[in-house]
Amino acid sequence: MQLTRRCPRVASSGQRQSVRPSTRVHARPEGAMDFKAGLAAVALTAGMLLSSPSMSHAAAVVEEAVEREVMIASEKRQIEYMLQQEENARKAAILAQRKAVEAQVTTVETALQQKLTEQRANVLAAEKQGDQALAKSLRANTEVLEGKQEAVRKAAAQLGSRLDRAEMLAKAKAISDKQQVEKAAKDATDEVAEKVDRYLEKATGLQ
Repeated sequence: MQLTRRCPRVASSGQRQSVRPSTRVHARPEGAMDFKAGLAAVALTAGMLLSSPSMSHAAAVVEEAVEREVMIASEKRQIEYMLQQEENARKAAILAQRKAVEAQVTTVETALQQKLTEQRANVLAAEKQGDQALAKSLRANTEVLEGKQEAVRKAAAQLGSRLDRAEMLAKAKAISDKQQVEKAAKDATDEVAEKVDRYLEKATGLQ
């Protein structure tokens, strides 16, 4: 995950002074205007402390850094939105599969249970009539139906486990994607701040 990074290349050197304003200010994605206000204050302080003509250029550098920070925050929000949409789509797909499986299992189990009820009633009727051969045959059919019912339940449990695993993997992917976005945004923000620091160090003669 990589966000766009760019910082202006500018000429260094100006009148050397012994005072350098603090420039290390980081933007917060949810409060980009706080960052902008902070860097604007840095630019104003630099202008007051350093009367060199190069400081007008320094103010432009800081202003461009502000724009880059705001752009990084905007890109981060856009990527986070897309990731959230993808996560929602995965959740919806898994939920739809789960409902489809549950519906199929319910339909099959209902049909099997109905047949089992009928077979057991037929066994009782055959035994009551004294037809042991028929009763034995019906009991065998009943056992077959019971075996099918058990197989359906096992298959449903296996499908449920697979869907649970798919859901867990989807959640893990969502967390990983968000962490990558956070790291990319932080790295890009740090790079901009460091380049502004280096430029102002040269402009103030502290390097």
